Amino acid sequence: MIASFVEGKVEPKQFDVLVQGYRALLAAGLPDAIRATYLMQAADGSAVWRIVTIWRSCEDLQTMRASNPVPPAVQVFRSAKVEPAVRFFDVIVSS
Repeated sequence: MIASFVEGKVEPKQFDVLVQGYRALLAAGLPDAIRATYLMQAADGSAVWRIVTIWRSCEDLQTMRASNPVPPAVQVFRSAKVEPAVRFFDVIVSS
């Protein structure tokens, strides 16, 4: 498994745009390659938001990235006028 983290600082007036963009992404249906995905806001209520997605495999993630010039999670942030940072982590242990 591999986890992708797409994170950015969103202006408060764009919070609803971000949430609606993420909801639209979910409503469109997720590929089988995604085990779970979450939209998160920093617990202190600040402007830091993150989309965390757990992928079945690195190969699945690479296939999605090859077929989408702009990954869907990045598109969600861009709709809220944010250029997000993207990082990937291998899942070493899970429960």
